[in-house]
Amino acid sequence: MCMDAVRAALGMLYAVERLNKWELKDFDTESRPDYLKSGLKSLGRQHQQYGVKHEHYPLIRDVLLKTIEEQLGEAYTSEVKTAWTSAINLIIEVMDVA
Repeated sequence: MCMDAVRAALGMLYAVERLNKWELKDFDTESRPDYLKSGLKSLGRQHQQYGVKHEHYPLIRDVLLKTIEEQLGEAYTSEVKTAWTSAINLIIEVMDVA
């Protein structure tokens, strides 16, 4: 895997870690979905400037899913995999068209 993809995956892991530390009251996406989408588009544009390409996103998704699986162990069920895959795919969909 190229180093750019590894760096991007580490960046996404950092972002997920930060999101996990937020409390629900601090991050109300129901009232601000456009704000979240705008932020992801901006992040996508930044990643383009860093040289991240369309073909990097599936690599990043796979690394993230494998890391989540390793961290959750037996708690990593098919439902958890489906939920994480859907969430990551949604993020990629917004970031990749920025």
